Amino acid sequence: MENKKTIISALNLSYKYQNEESGEYLDVVKNVSLNIYPGEFVSLVGPSGCGKSTILRILSGLVKMQKGNVISETKKISMVFQNFALFPWLTVRENVEFGLKMEGFKKSERDKIVSKKIEEVGLSGFEDKYSIELSGGMKQRVGIARALSVNPDILLMDEPFSSLDVLTAEKLRAKLLDIWLKYKVTVIMVTHLVEEAVELSDRIFVFAPRPTFVKDVFEVKIPRPRNGRSKEYYDLVDKISKQIE
Repeated sequence: MENKKTIISALNLSYKYQNEESGEYLDVVKNVSLNIYPGEFVSLVGPSGCGKSTILRILSGLVKMQKGNVISETKKISMVFQNFALFPWLTVRENVEFGLKMEGFKKSERDKIVSKKIEEVGLSGFEDKYSIELSGGMKQRVGIARALSVNPDILLMDEPFSSLDVLTAEKLRAKLLDIWLKYKVTVIMVTHLVEEAVELSDRIFVFAPRPTFVKDVFEVKIPRPRNGRSKEYYDLVDKISKQIE
């Protein structure tokens, strides 16, 4: 895979936060390098607070890098947030079409794309509902549909299922996997669940405690659909979990 052309790469990323109380600067990310290839589903795992989400935000451009370089072959990047980040004054349809409006799509084009994305995430019939009327799982479906509506080359996901109950998260992971298999958009997902990473990913980057760096990379060779009860699955989950501990 190293001979393939990357879609996005990070080289020697470093980042420090300033403690608001003491004014002291704390190393969060230190010399992180990674290569991501077109069509991959990649997960970033590691101890809580190690800097995974910071790395994701640097890749997205939401956080300005302090040291290092991000080299991207595309500017078509969308993001799905842990807390949904929906506009509460907009309906499901209006939330999903927001990015399309910003890009100047005509209404007829927007209507066609939005209807398709809402159907793909399983929200047909809820187009005119507001976020206050939706469950957590439905809100995240809207977030995914909105992110995918602009046809991104890279989809960044920051713990997208962590706010959901176990059953809802399971159903939504299956839905996401179906969509990914259909479009093969490049996905980079931060998760604190190793099982989730093994279920979905082609490769898993394991990060060390803060200041974080890439501790190891695992290629998941288990055929899809993956059996979460198989020995192969459990063995890989155990191996990765031990690296995090």
